[in-house]
Formats: sequence, C-alpha cells, structure tokens
Amino acid sequence: MAHTTWAVEYPVDPSASPTPVGAKLLTTLEAALRDAPFDEWAYEVDGEPVENFQEFGKRLSAAAVVREDQFVARANGITVRSV
Repeated sequence: MAHTTWAVEYPVDPSASPTPVGAKLLTTLEAALRDAPFDEWAYEVDGEPVENFQEFGKRLSAAAVVREDQFVARANGITVRSV
C-alpha cells in the first residue's frame, strides 16, 4: 500500500465564534474516519462509488501510488480525501 496523507474537511459554520477549523491532515485512514462508523461512509475511488469499506481498503492496499483526491469518503457533511 502506498503511504498517503488524508485531509479531513468538516462543514464550517461561519457564524461560530471563534471561527472553527474546517480541515485537518492525518496520516492514518482509521483516524480520518473516526467521526462515523465505517458503514455510514460513502466511498469513491477515482470518482466512482465503491460498495463498502472493504472494497475501498482493498483498492487502497493495491495502489502503488495514491494521487490527490483519488480516494474519497463522505459522511454527515464530512469529507475525507487522499492528498
């Protein structure tokens, strides 16, 4: 599996005070996906939906190189993407 960094982007409420941080970078997929159970995420590889976390992980493990935005997961307004 290629090493990758994950950008976790949260919906930001511009009226919040102080202004919340809308994104963070993490180095493990499990940490990036901690905000929802694995089965609540919608997964994509190269812009195409994949069935579940197992298929997502299988394709990630097989990737020699991971490109920016190649792997994406979404749940509850949160986006996790490869960078």
